[in-house]
Amino acid sequence: MAPTSAAEASSAMEVSRNWLEVPDEVMSNILQRLGTKEILYSAWKVCTTWRRICKDPTMWKVIDIQKTYYTDIIYGDYTMLTKLAVDLSCGELIDLRIKGFGTDKLLDHILRCSLKLKRLSIMYSNDITGSGLGRAVKGRARHLEELELFHISNITSQDIEVIGRNCPQLRSLGIMVSGWSFPTVYNLEMFLRDVLAFAIAKNMPELRHLKLSDGKMTNDGLIAILNGCPRLQYLDVCDCDNLRLDGSLLFYGFKWRFVINSSIKLNRVFLWCRHDVVEQSKGYQNWRKLHLTSISINVKYIEGIGRNCPKLKSFETTNMMISGPFIDYNSL
Repeated sequence: MAPTSAAEASSAMEVSRNWLEVPDEVMSNILQRLGTKEILYSAWKVCTTWRRICKDPTMWKVIDIQKTYYTDIIYGDYTMLTKLAVDLSCGELIDLRIKGFGTDKLLDHILRCSLKLKRLSIMYSNDITGSGLGRAVKGRARHLEELELFHISNITSQDIEVIGRNCPQLRSLGIMVSGWSFPTVYNLEMFLRDVLAFAIAKNMPELRHLKLSDGKMTNDGLIAILNGCPRLQYLDVCDCDNLRLDGSLLFYGFKWRFVINSSIKLNRVFLWCRHDVVEQSKGYQNWRKLHLTSISINVKYIEGIGRNCPKLKSFETTNMMISGPFIDYNSL
């Protein structure tokens, strides 16, 4: 038999390297890439070393658990899974995202055990209510900076008031109340306009980023937000069929720093604007980004944007209907 060379011996040693000898911080980085469900159902059952690493609270600063039809068959009880992950964080949890499941009781457990929480996203969780969220944040969410509530049940103005009072660091808010969720308890506010907008304006003056889908919001509600949130830098309104952005409202918005130095995204609203107001207003000059989606717009408005937006770097359109005379580009 031919003698084994030193290079071949070294290669053989590398192939047979023991993964248990990998430093904990490196293995922790690798395991975190698996995701919450995969870690708790698979990775930490491999060996005692991996289980010890998975119990380190620093592994659980970010928790993202999303329920789908296919994963429901595999992972089963998502409430138990979330509670386990939160308990393993030992109060170090900073960022939590849950989708497709959850109850008020689970939310209370999360907020009680996560006083350092900065970002909370709840999506398509019809068993989580606005009142349940309000109770959960009382005295526990002073560090919360970002909150997303997409299609949860029964968000009222009282809930917004409680959230605003108990989350003084809140800078980003996303609320989508139309379309998917169905209320478990009917209340008078379901039939009133602008109640959420008025509550946001009154109780969340430090907001920088607001995404709001509220089919009952009108111009009055939007004006209230412009007044009540003077530091707002990004506004995304969608599915607001009662909103009419006519010339006077646009001028009002520019006067009160509707867009400061970042962007405005108008999504699924009716945008009716007199071109003379566009030409006279100076509020366009700081726009950096403009995204118009699913709206009807007059061609004079687009001309006004071109003349009055010297700093505009990005102009995106989707499903726009343009009315008015065509532009004669040869005359420009």
